[in-house]
Amino acid sequence: MSFSIARVFALRWTAVVGLVAGSAVTAGAQQADSLPFRTGQWGVEFTAADFAGVGALRFLSARNALLFNVQGRITRQSGSNNDNASLHLVNDSDEVQARFGWRRYAPLAPRIVRHVGLGVQAFRGSSEQQIGSLSTSVLDIPLIHSITEGFGAYAEVGAQWMITRNLSLGASWSASASATRQYQETVTLGQQSPRRTERTTTGFTGLLGPLAVRAAIYF
Repeated sequence: MSFSIARVFALRWTAVVGLVAGSAVTAGAQQADSLPFRTGQWGVEFTAADFAGVGALRFLSARNALLFNVQGRITRQSGSNNDNASLHLVNDSDEVQARFGWRRYAPLAPRIVRHVGLGVQAFRGSSEQQIGSLSTSVLDIPLIHSITEGFGAYAEVGAQWMITRNLSLGASWSASASATRQYQETVTLGQQSPRRTERTTTGFTGLLGPLAVRAAIYF
């Protein structure tokens, strides 16, 4: 009699465990099905922040995607020094950044999808500064040229509103850490012969943010 009771209890326990496991699998499948993405799908993502850029998404499943993104900016500045109007400054800079990483998506609310991501990044920036005096007939002009390169890792979190299954609008925030190398060359022109100095420095840079606005098309 005791053997039969134990056997019945074991069978019932097995059934309960199987039901719970089956429910978890079904819930996970339903949650994945609620995502608008599919295996093998491609996407194009446009970014607007400190940098403007474009990227490509390749979905390995409804939840996971690979990302390749390129961002950059060009700055051209010219004007007088606020403290000394006789000093004229010209500053030109170009920066480009590339990222390759992985993203995981999950439903957050109806038509709202959140994501987290990890990956590697590389960047390169160059700038030229020219400072001259407007108060003298012979300008004493330092020309400063610098190149900064870096390689590191980044992490991101974000969310997006699925306007349709093929169009989204959202935002993301990222943090990154990189090893950097900077080369700087200064050439001073004036009454004397040009004077040239060079300097190379290495370091470590960590950045938080900024918030980036993203729009994406999926096909």
